[in-house]
Amino acid sequence: PENVVVLKNAPPTLKHISNKHRELYGRRIEKSTSVINEIVFFGRLEMRKGPLLLIEALEQLSKKHRSMMKHIKVSFLGRDTPVDEWNPSYKEKIRQDFLSSKNLKNMNLSFLDNFDRDQAISYISDPHRLIVIPSLTENLPGTVYESIEFGANFIAADVGGIKEMIHPDDADRCLFK
Repeated sequence: PENVVVLKNAPPTLKHISNKHRELYGRRIEKSTSVINEIVFFGRLEMRKGPLLLIEALEQLSKKHRSMMKHIKVSFLGRDTPVDEWNPSYKEKIRQDFLSSKNLKNMNLSFLDNFDRDQAISYISDPHRLIVIPSLTENLPGTVYESIEFGANFIAADVGGIKEMIHPDDADRCLFK
């Protein structure tokens, strides 16, 4: 037992997370002068995490705000997964969707699928990045918890228990349907 180390995996209570979000978000709003130059999908590259929803949104933004969007980098931060037994990589599906879109094919696209947790936390914490968590279904995702805990600029889909993680005063600013 002297060699036993307990690593906490469960996040603190929802009330703690919500209050932490309010504290950090309130401070960031007051002193934020950062310009967003990168949109970062944060989560495993799989259908239920919503990468195709993000691509659809980027397509719409590119149509309406072409000059602004040409200066925005798009990154997918998360482990790659197979699409199905014939397509072994979701990353390749996303890349093909970008290349087949006339509005997205020239965007600066990157995949960060080999980061460890510390590298990912450091990456999302940059104030010039907007973290997007467009999940189609969720419970209490670690990506939202980590975004809150480490002060990342983020928006998330209003699904599952995500709304319970966000302070009620900030829900309109951070959640989308």
